[in-house]
Amino acid sequence: MVGDRMRQMVGRSVGRLPLHEGEVRATARERGSHRHGVVILAAGASHRMGTPKGLLSVKGVPVLATMVERLTALGAGPTVVVVGPDAASYLRDVPPQNFRYVVHEGWERGRTSSVKAGLKALGGHFASVLLWPVDHPFVSPVTIASLWAECRTSPGSWIVPRYDGKRGHPPLLTKRALDVVMRYPDAVPLRQFPSEHPEEVVEVEVPDRGVLQNIDTPADLLAALRASRGEA
Repeated sequence: MVGDRMRQMVGRSVGRLPLHEGEVRATARERGSHRHGVVILAAGASHRMGTPKGLLSVKGVPVLATMVERLTALGAGPTVVVVGPDAASYLRDVPPQNFRYVVHEGWERGRTSSVKAGLKALGGHFASVLLWPVDHPFVSPVTIASLWAECRTSPGSWIVPRYDGKRGHPPLLTKRALDVVMRYPDAVPLRQFPSEHPEEVVEVEVPDRGVLQNIDTPADLLAALRASRGEA
């Protein structure tokens, strides 16, 4: 009963506890490919990293390939990967399988323009669309499943994971939020949505520091890998 009341506190809600691995596997078919679309954002120039972030190798596998593999195992719907200046490298090193690329010529206009390009290419009608930046590659599959689970009963349209009291990535947007985002000018960052529409934001508490691990530099990557090994 307490949990139900909390979810009714729109704009301040903390979603259900994260699913366990067994629940993730058991409910993958229920979620179904027709319900949830995915846009992976990989169109930045990666100046500080010095190499395309989605092509960073972890245990010999490009992180983009690992992200797509996780989504496929979860039963995600159609997935598009928005790429920009490094499109040729992505196409060479991670051939599209269970996803398709969208080459965004206007990537310099900012991430919002990349989101809109991905949503236009995705098309269709979904219960939600996950917006997963490639610079947050270490998000747990359980976290993504928990966001989808919250979407089924949530009163909000912008569902975001929270770790250690801080909001992270990736956000899950229902059609109400997507309609607003598609009207945003390219120069307006999407982080403006939660401040403009706080009543639409629902937080899901997760035990996953990956939602906060922004991989912008080689030092960020090293720190994330150390944390995953319990060294930090």
